[in-house]
Amino acid sequence: MGLFGKSEEEIRIEIIQREVRIINPLIMSLLTIEEKGKYYCQGHTSEIRDINNKLMMHMQVIQEYSNNMHPSSFVKIPVQWSDGVSTGSMFDWMTLVTTTINNVADQLEEWGIYIL
Repeated sequence: MGLFGKSEEEIRIEIIQREVRIINPLIMSLLTIEEKGKYYCQGHTSEIRDINNKLMMHMQVIQEYSNNMHPSSFVKIPVQWSDGVSTGSMFDWMTLVTTTINNVADQLEEWGIYIL
């Protein structure tokens, strides 16, 4: 803890954790849309792009706030999973989110929808 409250790293961690809580429902929305199939997705490309833009914006915030952190500290940050109850490490969360985004993007591209 800093002299007058939270340290800079504690503040960064809180911001990163907040961004994770914002990203989780966006990922779930993207997965829900994808599950509805090709024709639904083709009719909702603007919604998909909007979700993707929000995801990228919040991922950028995480990157900005993690830039000055030691990698071993960053990957160990405890974050909430999408169920809002379970927690895991930032490393596991980033791996899951990156894989999910790539899988959804691959499926959409297979359907002729390009979001990235």
